[in-house]
Amino acid sequence: ICMDGTPLNIVKSTKLLGLILDRRLTWALHIEDLLSRCKKVLQILKSLVGTNWGGHPKEMLKLYRSLIRSRLDYGCQIYGSASSSVINKLSTIQATGLRICLGAPRTTSTEALQVEAGELPLDLRREQLSAQCYMRSYALPDYHPLTEESSTAWLFFSPVAFADGFRNPPFVVRAHDTLRDLPLRIIDVENTLPISFPPWHIDPPEVDIKLQSSCQKSKNPSVAKAIANEYIYRNCRHSLAIYTDGSKIPNGETGAAFVVPELKVNKGFRLPVHASVFTCELVAILLALFWVDDFRPLRATIFTDSLSCLQAFTYANRYSRKIVFEILQMVTILYRSGVNINFVWIPSHVGILGNEMADRAAKAALHSRLSVELPYTISEVGGLITKSIMIKWQSRWDFSSHGRFFYSIKNKVSRNLTIFGKTRRDNIIFARLRLGQCNLKYRLHLIRQHPTGLCGCGVPETVEHYLFGCFRYTVQRAQLFRDL
Repeated sequence: ICMDGTPLNIVKSTKLLGLILDRRLTWALHIEDLLSRCKKVLQILKSLVGTNWGGHPKEMLKLYRSLIRSRLDYGCQIYGSASSSVINKLSTIQATGLRICLGAPRTTSTEALQVEAGELPLDLRREQLSAQCYMRSYALPDYHPLTEESSTAWLFFSPVAFADGFRNPPFVVRAHDTLRDLPLRIIDVENTLPISFPPWHIDPPEVDIKLQSSCQKSKNPSVAKAIANEYIYRNCRHSLAIYTDGSKIPNGETGAAFVVPELKVNKGFRLPVHASVFTCELVAILLALFWVDDFRPLRATIFTDSLSCLQAFTYANRYSRKIVFEILQMVTILYRSGVNINFVWIPSHVGILGNEMADRAAKAALHSRLSVELPYTISEVGGLITKSIMIKWQSRWDFSSHGRFFYSIKNKVSRNLTIFGKTRRDNIIFARLRLGQCNLKYRLHLIRQHPTGLCGCGVPETVEHYLFGCFRYTVQRAQLFRDL
């Protein structure tokens, strides 16, 4: 076999972009190499901690995530099709790393470790990353060569081919199965199209956030209201005041509105349930700019209580949302047609008349007939994927047969680490108590250091029995409760 007259050598494996490919794409060589590299990092982590000294579990988890989890994540969308017997070897790396970080003994169940550290099981993390990667292909422009291929590739794989359990489905099938569990009737994602005008042609908007430092509504809302009203009168009284707001209630209904008190203009629109509060605020500002384009005042000031929106205008880049560029383009068009637009941040819910009117209009728009259709953004679909993965993790934790003592303490999974105390020793003591892994007779029996593992009462000497049930420590227990 030759290419341009140069003979090509046939090899058993080769490395491409950090992934080791073998002839049959079993990924066994890549995973063995991954295990070898991660074990070296684990030895470094071990040298940084002890039972009574070393790095705090919070800081150690940062090292684990940056040095080990990042390596496990790289290319997992591709090597995730490896057989279970091969890919499950990586779970030992995660379990060992979490034990080192938390100071937990070897007898601690992996499920309990994952819940305590807030770390997803590796198979669920691979599923999440694969679905998010696949979802980005839906955001590609229609003319992109991957658009059609990625949206229909899963149709060419039969589910029967992977029903034996010895082979995992390829990337597109795994990702599509995850997306199928999402509450989406149709996958409509905002395209990542290049902006239609050169960014250097944008006239940066005037953004004023000076009230942020002077209006601390947490101290006294009445004072914040007085300062804001004085500032608005002193700096914006010669400009047409427009107030915008977005609203989202717990059941998912969303709305956006803007009001012009001077002209008694009140416009509200209902938005799709998937829209975030940030999106609602941006839509309200864009709708206000459309109204300004029709009305054509000489000068207008848009007041908003969303600091993140104003920061998005100030620090816009190529990764910014499409609607951010639409707003900037609209501001530029208005400025060049003689309309001066500036944005001012104001505190929310302190009694500013225009802001309260906009808030009521946004809430009234939740049931309005006027609606604005918006596609999903990548971040919104990513949030749905994360929520779906968390539900699967919760279901797995609910029905697991391991770590049941810890389940009685923490039955809800989360991505947060529970911290007790400022030192590593304090955290290890509390973590071992919560995990039920102290050097009592029951655990000593598990590691063959005690013949029966039974307390003098004749029942297994577990943490729960030792602290709450054993009659031999009734006096000490009463004294402890009094001291607490």
